[in-house]
Amino acid sequence: MGCFAWGAAPGLTGTTPYHAAHPDAPERPAYLYVSEISHTLGDCSYCYGGGHYRRGLPVFLLGKVADVVANDYGTSIPMVDTASVLQRTLELVQQQETAFICTNVQETDLCGHRENVGAYADRLRVADAWIGKIRDALGEDDILVVQADHGNDPTIGHPHHTREMVPLMIWSRRSTPKCIGTRKTLSDTGATAAEYFGMPAPQNGTSFLKLLRT
Repeated sequence: MGCFAWGAAPGLTGTTPYHAAHPDAPERPAYLYVSEISHTLGDCSYCYGGGHYRRGLPVFLLGKVADVVANDYGTSIPMVDTASVLQRTLELVQQQETAFICTNVQETDLCGHRENVGAYADRLRVADAWIGKIRDALGEDDILVVQADHGNDPTIGHPHHTREMVPLMIWSRRSTPKCIGTRKTLSDTGATAAEYFGMPAPQNGTSFLKLLRT
């Protein structure tokens, strides 16, 4: 096994094989999908590595996700500063033999709401540098997923979320470059994480793990 690091960065935009507002997708807050996978990675608690985890798998939630998702058997670390939250993510990747790590970069979303293009661009540059360090620290079996749950274009003329194609970028030493197609729901990432760890599938989502093995 290895680490499944999931970095959710609300507000990131661009071409992508995933649509945040697919017409067939249920209208449910994105954090519910994270909650599903967080709870799927366990039943039957016991002590593992100094903490109590369901099914023995360490689960770490960092950033805003730590405030909105129940994580009774894992570790939740509320943080806002982009560099700080990604630095802590890197430390966990380096420290953990096996873990599910979900990191939420919130400042891109905040800059989008403020319609602050300069600050938005700065946070993207910070995130890009740290994501590169996290990628380089991953082991042979680890998977890194970087995606957004919605758009938040700071130039569109209003301070609200924007509905558009959002990024889904995946990196693994065992995978070759490819497009995994347009995804119907954010839940696909949760289903992929569950299959990766050999856990029961969540209620929603279709795993794309097999596409990453070639």
